[in-house]
Amino acid sequence: MLTIKQLSYQYDNSSENALTEVDLEIQAGEIFGLLGPNGAGKTTLISLISGILPPSANSIIFNTSTDSSRVPLSLVPQEYSFYPMLSAKENLDFFGAVQGLQGKALKAAIEWAVFITGLEKQLKKQAGNFSGGLKRRLNLAIGLLNDPELLLLDEPTVGVDPQSRAFILKTIKQLAQAGKTIIYTSHYMEEVEYLCQRIAIMDQGRILLEGDLLSLLERHGDSAVEIHIGVLNELQLTQFKDRFPVAEFNGDVVRFGHFSEQCLADFFSWCAEQGIHINRFHYGPQHLEDLFLMLTKRSLRD
Repeated sequence: MLTIKQLSYQYDNSSENALTEVDLEIQAGEIFGLLGPNGAGKTTLISLISGILPPSANSIIFNTSTDSSRVPLSLVPQEYSFYPMLSAKENLDFFGAVQGLQGKALKAAIEWAVFITGLEKQLKKQAGNFSGGLKRRLNLAIGLLNDPELLLLDEPTVGVDPQSRAFILKTIKQLAQAGKTIIYTSHYMEEVEYLCQRIAIMDQGRILLEGDLLSLLERHGDSAVEIHIGVLNELQLTQFKDRFPVAEFNGDVVRFGHFSEQCLADFFSWCAEQGIHINRFHYGPQHLEDLFLMLTKRSLRD
């Protein structure tokens, strides 16, 4: 569907590349996860794919089922891409017309997009008064009006409630099952694990890792132990850090990435001594978030 070869890009006002020799292969009909911290180059890459920025010659090659002179793609940005003073229907009418749709073709495109996103009961309501979930669904509906083969989704679930997130993720899966190719960017690693067959992790304008998600986790991620415990008081937390320096503690979860049987035995004995209740125990491959942080480091990105 999409081949990217040795793609580099530098903004006019910068002395450094925003992208450096990026190679990617996106297969037709897949949901491909594009991950990276702030400033990694994701937005630049998406802008080049979508045509917002001009790529270098022959660095981005599309293989589509339609006339190659026009690539049927759509970008659904993280920002809301509609007019808040208009109703949902008025927004859909406007953006459909901008893309050259009219008459029966426009009506059919709107009906399909509305059905997919579940907006049937919201068409007459002013878009600016929508909840976060409805705004995201309207954003997606507008992006579907041109029936794209390639759909670029940039953080499509930011600021939504769990029910809306579940609906949007289910809809994205249905779109892929219907033959759409989707590039999905998100900071929610559990969404990427749920949706994506293959991923790429990038940082500082370069691809650090790319391939099948499960294979990458097995190949690069050591098995880890996660133990869900109760809240530690200040004294217990100090003792924990002194006694188990190889462990990480976040909220109420203790994580041992590198451990021995004796280390775990000592931890369980310490919990018993302190009267700390163990709620849940998990042993298995690391999560995508562990792999992501290992590759991109843990320092803050502002």
